[in-house]
Amino acid sequence: MITMLRRVFVIQEKDTGKFLTSGLNYTYNLNRAGRIADVSEAVETAVLNIGPGNFEVYGFYEEEQN
Repeated sequence: MITMLRRVFVIQEKDTGKFLTSGLNYTYNLNRAGRIADVSEAVETAVLNIGPGNFEVYGFYEEEQN
């Protein structure tokens, strides 16, 4: 069995440590954080919803869900 991985990015607000969800809400739970497939889109989303310089974008691989 071959495991397929995909690259995803999540956004974390620096001040609170909360992650941005796909519904543009906030959560401390990484599993509930919104996944974005493109780093440029993640940065643009963070700037528009959190503000410049007040966020971190983290990338990692996760198993694809079929």
